Amino acid sequence: YQVIDNMVYVAYSAPIVSSGSIIGSATSLCLLSSDSFIDDIKETTGSEISIIVGDTRASTTIMKDGQRETGTKIDAKISKIVNQDKKDFIGEVKVSDVSYMVKYHPVLDENGNVLFTLFTANRTDEVKSQLKKIKILAIIIVVVSSLFGMLFLNFILGRIIKRPVKAILTVANNLEQGNIGI
Repeated sequence: YQVIDNMVYVAYSAPIVSSGSIIGSATSLCLLSSDSFIDDIKETTGSEISIIVGDTRASTTIMKDGQRETGTKIDAKISKIVNQDKKDFIGEVKVSDVSYMVKYHPVLDENGNVLFTLFTANRTDEVKSQLKKIKILAIIIVVVSSLFGMLFLNFILGRIIKRPVKAILTVANNLEQGNIGI
């Protein structure tokens, strides 16, 4: 990874070898902070994406009034966690007056320094709606499983208990009528 003028690049080089000797190299450079790159990630994941350099959004899919929210600063407490402590931050934050469930993940270089931070977010209301659907589905699964369990137990208990009790009642009825089967 390379950060040049608040733009994040991935660089890859490979040697070109001829007759066992390196005669050159091929280098590929990909701009990670391009709008099209992060838009593709958003389309694939359904999450908002930002590339943050230092404490400033270099690129983002978050829009306000039809404009990308680039150049905005992240909260100082979050910046300390990801840039100084070099740890992920997961929580709920407001970005452009919209509440999001977010994850900030610092991307480190080979020396352990933060190159940039990858931000992913989903609207809190959408997350809560999905969680509500999952809870309802879980309740339905528990109820249906319980009903099947009770039916199964009824069937098993019927075979284990009802048959012997029925046989005992038959013998008792025969004895009551004086039929002892001799």
